[in-house]
Amino acid sequence: MRRYANLFPRLVSNTHEPENEQACWFWKCKVDRHCYGRINVYVKGLGTEITLQAHVALWVWLHAEPADTDELWLCYQEFVASGLELDHLCTVRYCVNPDHLEPVTKSVNNLRTYARMKGQHHERHQAAPVVEEVRVRRVPGSQRGVAVEAVVT
Repeated sequence: MRRYANLFPRLVSNTHEPENEQACWFWKCKVDRHCYGRINVYVKGLGTEITLQAHVALWVWLHAEPADTDELWLCYQEFVASGLELDHLCTVRYCVNPDHLEPVTKSVNNLRTYARMKGQHHERHQAAPVVEEVRVRRVPGSQRGVAVEAVVT
């Protein structure tokens, strides 16, 4: 396995060439039983490889800008612990295009999924909270070293 100093080129190299700038980035490597792309990343601090969801790893890499895979692992854990999920606006689970991903609460993601299944294409459910902004910040001295904050309205 080739080692990448920056995970972004590795993630992009595992996608099919998009048709245009707005097209999905289809994950061409392994996927889980729910059709989400999976990627193995060696975390030096753990001394082992871990498997991450590719779209979450890419989104976290671009927004948290971790220095290495150890920090990526911490940021990834913090994102998962925040309770946010990435909604695939394109509805393609194995797409990893960051422009097609929006961090939302679980309730918003479920409402959107239900609306899509019913053929309703509501951008937002009126009663659901909406994530306006996600901030990833460094927290010196904390257990994980980073924090994910969601501004919900």
